Amino acid sequence: MIVPQIYAVHLVTVKNARYLLYRKYWTDWRETGDFQRFPRIEDYVKYRLKGDYSVDSEEEGIKVAFAELAKSLKKCNYLLRNCPEILREEMENPRYKILYDENGKIIGRNDII
Repeated sequence: MIVPQIYAVHLVTVKNARYLLYRKYWTDWRETGDFQRFPRIEDYVKYRLKGDYSVDSEEEGIKVAFAELAKSLKKCNYLLRNCPEILREEMENPRYKILYDENGKIIGRNDII
């Protein structure tokens, strides 16, 4: 099937990196139902960061988790001309910017480097 245009885009530049990290684990935390061991999402995130990435700090976990997410991201410059007006300002001047190296590879975001 050929889709002639993009109908939805998920912008990773509108939420801060901490939010993205916690959102990554939110559903898993709720589904565990183990609120004795993990009464707060913060407890579960710390546990998962240790197991998934072997890191102890939230700051380091944010960097590693974003690096993993960045592998699936694609740069889209053409959206601005067709985007709804309500999104135009955020897309022209995003609070959080994805940072690229000289080869165009994603190296992080301005709120985590």
